[in-house]
Amino acid sequence: MDRLSQPNSGSFLSGRLDAGHAGIVGYSMGGYGVVNVIGGGYSKASETIAGAPPNKLLAERGAANPEYRKTIDPRIKAAIAIAPWGMVGGFWDAEGLKGIRTPVLFVAGSADDVAGYEKGTKAIYQGAVNADRYLLTFINANHNAGAPIPAPAETYVAAEAGKPAAFAHYADAVWDTVRMNNILDHFATAYFDLYLKGDQEKQSYFEGWKGFKRGTTVGLSLEHAAPK
Repeated sequence: MDRLSQPNSGSFLSGRLDAGHAGIVGYSMGGYGVVNVIGGGYSKASETIAGAPPNKLLAERGAANPEYRKTIDPRIKAAIAIAPWGMVGGFWDAEGLKGIRTPVLFVAGSADDVAGYEKGTKAIYQGAVNADRYLLTFINANHNAGAPIPAPAETYVAAEAGKPAAFAHYADAVWDTVRMNNILDHFATAYFDLYLKGDQEKQSYFEGWKGFKRGTTVGLSLEHAAPK
């Protein structure tokens, strides 16, 4: 996209993009990738623990590898990590999370039984001590909190007798999926406007629940921590 945005590239993107101010978003395993891309180097233990790729491949993206630090792309100015998987499994430790310096908005459900919450997303948020960061929590939501994944049409078909509906894999038992996605869209738009476009007016959307009608923030929590 950087190449295609250059003058005289011949692309419709010519002159339309500023690749020097990019944002990155990931959900679940995508969130796992986001954390690593912005500086959260994998732990030494992650090279050989259950679920790790063979031949200690994660060492290439590990906090102990000096070459890994060179891969951090300075053009990525902000990130959104939704229910990032991996912390509970030991793929990060305190030292690795210190490498995150890119502003990041973490999003999670407090009842996440896949990526974890207290020992999962919230622990990553707390461990990223060198980054300006937010944590948006959907109280009592599970792993699909704010997940930008529309359920396939096939999942709406009535389930066979005695079997759970396929839609349950994409839905949440407490929160309405559309409402969660609308809330995520609200914060993601404000976040990237603030950190990528430098629109300082959007800071107010992270102070006092601007944009929400009275009583509609019940079940939501928004925390902020400045760099150490």
